[in-house]
Amino acid sequence: MNTIYLARHRDKRLKRGHPWVFSNEITQIEGKPSIGEVVRICRMDGAYLGVGLYHPHSLIAVRVLSREEVTIDRFFFRERLIQSIRSRTLVYPEADAMRLVHSESDDLPGLIIDKYNKAVSIQVNSAGMERFIDVIADIIQELIDPEVIVLRNDSGLRHLEGLDQEQKVLRGDPEKVTQYIHEGEVTYYMNALLGQKTGFYLDQRENRAHLARFINEGDHVFDAFCNEGGFALHAARAGAGRILAADQSTDVLRRAEENARLNKVEHLIEFRQADLMKELNSILSNNTFDVINLDPPNFTRSKKHVGTARQAYRKLHQAAIEHLKPGGVLASASCSHHISEETFLESVLLAAERSGKALKIVFRGSHPFDHPVLLGMPETEYLKFFIFQIL
Repeated sequence: MNTIYLARHRDKRLKRGHPWVFSNEITQIEGKPSIGEVVRICRMDGAYLGVGLYHPHSLIAVRVLSREEVTIDRFFFRERLIQSIRSRTLVYPEADAMRLVHSESDDLPGLIIDKYNKAVSIQVNSAGMERFIDVIADIIQELIDPEVIVLRNDSGLRHLEGLDQEQKVLRGDPEKVTQYIHEGEVTYYMNALLGQKTGFYLDQRENRAHLARFINEGDHVFDAFCNEGGFALHAARAGAGRILAADQSTDVLRRAEENARLNKVEHLIEFRQADLMKELNSILSNNTFDVINLDPPNFTRSKKHVGTARQAYRKLHQAAIEHLKPGGVLASASCSHHISEETFLESVLLAAERSGKALKIVFRGSHPFDHPVLLGMPETEYLKFFIFQIL
């Protein structure tokens, strides 16, 4: 096994639990490791630090797999996958949809695996993990026996590793990419191959249930960036009288309408196609709502665009606050790691100030248990979710 050596004093972050070695931290390489090859990580004095996946052309030069001296083989991946799956089923014993592997947070860097009833979706975002995709698929087939395994390798992160994008059925019956999944009383008909993200937005499922607790009988609700209708469907189940749900994508709106019919609440929800960053004020004009939910896409994937993102959040929040009834409820989320909780709340506070309103926080949410945050890696904490009430 080839070895990379870290420059003097460049092992502190690694010791604190962060699983990446950056290219500018390496002072020497013993051997000629290729893209994706497993390498040893050592200090200059030879002290062993771990083993990881190497990439010579990436800013993230090594992704740590283990801090112990282990062989990276089928047995290694099988044990890691068993541990990750077991931790989920202990907390969600009845769930038919969950994230089984959350990349670095499960010591499997660059690997995401989601279970949607009898379908499994795999996304690989590192060249090193790409080498083991067949082994990983074999183990998943052995452990949970899905009807189909799909590859959702359509993330932009793959470009940073020099990997092509693709969406395809890897194993099993292509007819089984569509599945029924459940969240409490809500049922979804989803497509693991064509649905957004890796097939469905699992990370908001607990927040959807939390918002439903703030819905009163007969409430007028607006669900912005509604995707496949998750928040709107929960609002309908909670007793909302009228719901307006909007999104830019015709594909997700079609699936949202199917889900409304499946849950027998189509008479309560009006779905509308709109570019909400341009049309939100016109949609909200001449309307007041009891509850407004904002679940926009990621506004920034780098620090340099935080200022622009902050302005976008402020505009969304101000438009929503100005069209809420006294005592009304605003739910809002950010899915960008680069938007801190402080920055996000500042955008709400500024919007409230400009609208002449005062708000209180009545609920603070984040990731569900199957999307864990690695304590030593702040990048794994991305989702912020708040429910506010107009005073």
